Amino acid sequence: MINMLPLAEKIPESSACNYKVVKQGFKLDLPFWIYILYFAGMLFAYSRSIMAGLSMFGGIFIIMPFDVKTTLKVNGHSGANTMWNRVTSIIFGSTILIFNISCLFSEKTETETGTEYTATKTSMMILKVYIAALIALMIGRLIYLIVIAFAILARKKACTVPVNIEYEKIAVPSGSRVFRYYYEGNSYHFIDHDNQVTLIYTPSQRKYSLIIDQVYVDPNCPESYYSRQIFGHNYKLIKSYFKKIFFLLLFTSILWLPYVIKVYIDHLYN
Repeated sequence: MINMLPLAEKIPESSACNYKVVKQGFKLDLPFWIYILYFAGMLFAYSRSIMAGLSMFGGIFIIMPFDVKTTLKVNGHSGANTMWNRVTSIIFGSTILIFNISCLFSEKTETETGTEYTATKTSMMILKVYIAALIALMIGRLIYLIVIAFAILARKKACTVPVNIEYEKIAVPSGSRVFRYYYEGNSYHFIDHDNQVTLIYTPSQRKYSLIIDQVYVDPNCPESYYSRQIFGHNYKLIKSYFKKIFFLLLFTSILWLPYVIKVYIDHLYN
């Protein structure tokens, strides 16, 4: 059976903490002067061609989310720098690039007021493929969140034994924190990938205090753990998902709105 939710890892007695290293995704660490040069190049591109300038403008929204200096906030917490957390900015930049590419394949007519673009079969095909990809992305993400929600409900029902957790002072490559709990003489640890556990350090006492709802484990599978605070944010993700959908539709309206209007007018007069 495939586990949709993360599991704790049992720590052997001979090992202090043999946690699994989370593979890091593609990231950039660009110095500030690179952005200055990019901005100067964008201004120069605008002076030569509006399309070239817009393309570079869209490109910055694709590059910046991958920079390690970019801070992501998810439900008020520092979230994992995942592709979905970057998707709004990436799609905004990609929409500008796709719009410019479709214009390259459109028919150009020079008029007194400027250049007019008439859609061709190729340019329309590019837009249709891009819109179809966006729809598939949105539907796929919604299905994933719904499946995770049902998996959380199932785990909540199975996890009935309360345990206490401790903070492990271990540096995880992903920047998340590691916690440990004990059950029937065995030690288990898990990674709080989304940093949902509130951790407060008291300098005078030189210790960390945890502010977290009770953690429960499944007596038949001690690696399965549940906490409303750790997993409850998924329901907030569903709410924020629909906000993202609204902004995605808003950002991409320059692509799909003219097509929808054209189909509506053709249907009205035919």
